[in-house]
Amino acid sequence: MRPADDIVRFGADVGSYLTMPPAVAEHMHVELPHFPKPSGSEERHDGMLFPGFAMVVLAAIGIVSSRRDMAALYLSIASIGFVLSLGPEPTVWGHTFATAGPYAWLLAAAPILDSLRVPARLAILVYLGLSVLASFGAAALLTGRSVRARSIVCGLLVAFALFEGYGAVPMVEIGRRGRTRDNGLYAWLARQPAGAVLELPIARLDNDYRGFIYQYNTLVHGHPLVNGWTGYSTDLQQWLGDAASPLRSSALAGDGLDLLRGLGVGYVIVHPDDFDPPENARPVLQGILDARSKWTDLRQFGSVYAFTLASSAPIEPVPPLDAIDPAAIHVSASHANEDIANLFDGNPRTRWTTGEPQEGREWLELAFDRERDVRRVRFVVHPSDFRDYPRGLEIDAVDGAVRTPLFRGSVMTAFGRGLAIDPMRPPVDIVLPPHHARALRIAQTLSSSGWWWSIDELSLYTDRARSGPP
Repeated sequence: MRPADDIVRFGADVGSYLTMPPAVAEHMHVELPHFPKPSGSEERHDGMLFPGFAMVVLAAIGIVSSRRDMAALYLSIASIGFVLSLGPEPTVWGHTFATAGPYAWLLAAAPILDSLRVPARLAILVYLGLSVLASFGAAALLTGRSVRARSIVCGLLVAFALFEGYGAVPMVEIGRRGRTRDNGLYAWLARQPAGAVLELPIARLDNDYRGFIYQYNTLVHGHPLVNGWTGYSTDLQQWLGDAASPLRSSALAGDGLDLLRGLGVGYVIVHPDDFDPPENARPVLQGILDARSKWTDLRQFGSVYAFTLASSAPIEPVPPLDAIDPAAIHVSASHANEDIANLFDGNPRTRWTTGEPQEGREWLELAFDRERDVRRVRFVVHPSDFRDYPRGLEIDAVDGAVRTPLFRGSVMTAFGRGLAIDPMRPPVDIVLPPHHARALRIAQTLSSSGWWWSIDELSLYTDRARSGPP
């Protein structure tokens, strides 16, 4: 089921059918009264629906020259596609002229249509009808002419169609093994030991859909790939490419590589020329280059950088553990004490959150009913809160005025391991050394521009052998 707002937003506009790709308009020196809708970064091509002058002219000839019943049939198909492509709230050059159009009526009668996010793509019915009508028009131009005349007319039609469409097709040198300029890269990758691959740009950084090329090249190198394109992108992909991604910050790129190492990624490939705009590549590449301790090898193939990541540290062994009953824990917090119960309610869609950007002064204090040897702290994170991970974490054992450090650093390796276990509810496990304490203090120690600190579920586990009698 798609959100109703998306279905409205991604309907076409009447002006979309006079909108052509900017490269075509520039190539042909033509400016039509266009109105691109939808116009989102991923859907902008769905708002450029002009079918081309050749098709329009030939279809018009076909309408007046073909049998009336056949012309009516295919004109009806094109008209139905046109009306439905405008979505539930049709617009004309940005002005709504009906709050409930035919698509809305059809949606009410057939709710399964709410799985179609972009009604503008029903323009395919417009193109179907126009294509058949255009074939009728071409037949009318050719009928009764000599072989030589038909050859000339066909040649002119093909030449004009190629001319007007030339500017819309990005010319990329592609061979049997993908882009020929990348052959050396993927031949090298095919010889490397097993390990998943992340290719950058990804998701929001990949406005030109280079991910399709990266997917194709898995046939060459044979490694699993983090990238991928379908109608349903993964939350991990979206996070790695959006503004909250640690890979997009030079200061946090090392944390991003820790996440990937925990997930089992062995190779990161950076294609600076594939970023749109290209300057988005600079902080990503520089951050990875600066995180020298996180990778063991760097190869360069033209402008492309291929990093081999260092293996993550082995998981620390822990003794048999028992979960601590939340009833035995009293929690106080720096923020939102009224939401503390959400930490233990078993529902990952509720959360405790600071409600404001991380500043390094956020904390939780967990007081126990008696001395405990807590060996594992587990945070469960819902995908909607991936961006609200703690940029820095400290855990101390508290005994009166005495605090004993138990953990200092990043949670990202543990986060990656959790994603490998369950991508929808990743358990982020922090293993602690043996200790006895009446309380733990969990503190977020760094700052983040715009992102809160959120925890969906919290569990504590104690050493079964050392927990002692209640």
